[in-house]
Amino acid sequence: MLPPLVADLDIAVAVIRFLRNEGVDVVSVREENWYNYEDRDILREAHEMNRFVLTHDSDYGELVIHQGENTCGIIYMRSGSRQSKEVIVACKTFSAQKLIGHDDRLLSANLTNRHGYI
Repeated sequence: MLPPLVADLDIAVAVIRFLRNEGVDVVSVREENWYNYEDRDILREAHEMNRFVLTHDSDYGELVIHQGENTCGIIYMRSGSRQSKEVIVACKTFSAQKLIGHDDRLLSANLTNRHGYI
């Protein structure tokens, strides 16, 4: 099972709906009306709420690794031309795997699909 999440603005509504139907506790940036929030603000909100950030935006890793922002974790899925159904398949795979800690501030898992890493 995936941890509680904050779904970034770039995560499709269909993906959020799927995750909730699977029992994942998801707070949506879109639903919270955090449109004017910077990535740093979203990361801080997620940390205060004890949630991982689910995103297609690699800037979160930069904030955590190079700028020292605190986080419970980030689930980063490369975007490109990903359709919602591909992200949903990746989420299913991710929820079935153990999270691998790279350091105390960033957690991830290795996922692959027919296009390579997600």
